[in-house]
Order: sequence, then structure tokens, then C-alpha cells
Amino acid sequence: MVDDRTIQFVQFNSIRKLNKWMANNTDSIVINDYKVASINNKLTIVVQFHLASFSSTQITMDDKNPVSYEDQLKAIIKGAYDV
Repeated sequence: MVDDRTIQFVQFNSIRKLNKWMANNTDSIVINDYKVASINNKLTIVVQFHLASFSSTQITMDDKNPVSYEDQLKAIIKGAYDV
């Protein structure tokens, strides 16, 4: 079951991409933890997060039906890899 406490992870290879993703989602997520590492001399940032429960109830589609937690997480995760 997916709910607002479901923990997810995203990975970034630049601080610029991380900053852009965070700016786009600052009202929708709560960051639980993050790790910064150098893997094969490449920057890797892994962010652990979950949905902000107060904002998850406010997200609706055009027809005013609430967006499922699963669909919200998919959109947020997809956004991490589209920046």
C-alpha cells in the first residue's frame, strides 16, 4: 500500500539538478535523509523522502478528483530524472 509515509529514493549526479528538483517539489515532499558520495570519481547524491501529508490532500486533477499517492510519487520521481 502506498501512502504519504511511503519512503522513496532519488539519485542525482549534480547539485544543480538536485536544486531544481527540490525547488519544484519543496511543498510536496519531506526529505528524511541524504547521502553524498563519489563513485568512480563522479558525484552521486541520493535523497530519501516521503510525501508531505498536508500537501498530499490538496493535490487534485482538473476534475477535482484527488491524485493518488502512488501517482504523486511517480510524478515526483520522474521529475527527478527529467531535470
